[in-house]
Amino acid sequence: MADIGYKISVVIPVYRAVSTLEAACTSVFRAASACGDDRYTFELILIDDGSDDGSGELCDRICERYGESSPFTNVRVEHTENGGVSRARNRGLELSEGDYVCFIDADDTVSEKFFTAFIEALAGFPDAVLIDMTTSLISDTPVNGDDYLENAILESDTHVWGKLFRSKEAKALRFPEGLTIGEDMLFLLELALSVKGACIVCIPRMEYLYSLNEAGAMLSPFKESYLDQITCWEMARDRIAAERGKRRLSPYIDTKLSCIRIMAAFLVLGKAALDPARPEIQAAERTIKEALRINGAFAGLSPGYKLKTLIFRISPALYMRMYAGWKGRTGNG
Repeated sequence: MADIGYKISVVIPVYRAVSTLEAACTSVFRAASACGDDRYTFELILIDDGSDDGSGELCDRICERYGESSPFTNVRVEHTENGGVSRARNRGLELSEGDYVCFIDADDTVSEKFFTAFIEALAGFPDAVLIDMTTSLISDTPVNGDDYLENAILESDTHVWGKLFRSKEAKALRFPEGLTIGEDMLFLLELALSVKGACIVCIPRMEYLYSLNEAGAMLSPFKESYLDQITCWEMARDRIAAERGKRRLSPYIDTKLSCIRIMAAFLVLGKAALDPARPEIQAAERTIKEALRINGAFAGLSPGYKLKTLIFRISPALYMRMYAGWKGRTGNG
């Protein structure tokens, strides 16, 4: 495939990113220009997700600037009504024409070696379905979907940035809409369960420059959508359970998944601690009790979460009072 050349599609969902989008697109252009291999071309797809801060107009200006600039063969913008990042990414997938696709957030940037790293990996493994910049799973050879699920996704590699997807497989999937947390993880889960053979390549380097968003869902005060932290992992549990009758999955997958569900539930409890009447607290309690029934779930927790679990099992009300008191004293969210 490398002999005939191919295109990489870059999809950037844009929502209220007027202060960061310029830097994101500039870094993509520099990285594409620096790859130094004319067999590769690039297209940039900006999905304006109903922005009301001038981001849409900025998208148009960026399109005009880079529209005919090598190595981009195509730069396009689509303006849509606000529907969330999953819908924007899905639309970007539909519009993409490349052989490979990557997703970049509008408040992040990439290094000049970003595409070069992927191209070097493709040179060694031209049949790769996914190339992942990660240290969660380090392997000199490609891994299969089951290994990737157990040792990458369930080891905190739950984001789609810093990855290059083969378009054939990625375009067959969709990001679940309606979630504010966990949509990336569920997309990766579906990919891992769909691939055949060892075709996922992990490279232990990170050329994606993630920007911590202080207003992001994980750092914001409690709101109803925060329950998605529990919901997404319940969806993952059900999806994995459905596969058990079709394939031999490691029992450690269930153990790791249960540990994650417990930690997710405690995150929700922590956000809701100052309002013990919230219905989300009951959902978190059910999740913890259910997950603890899985063999090895308690043993797999870190010491801090073991302590939280022990106190919670003695008395959920006691745990909530203790946590609410600590939260009130420290101001931690």
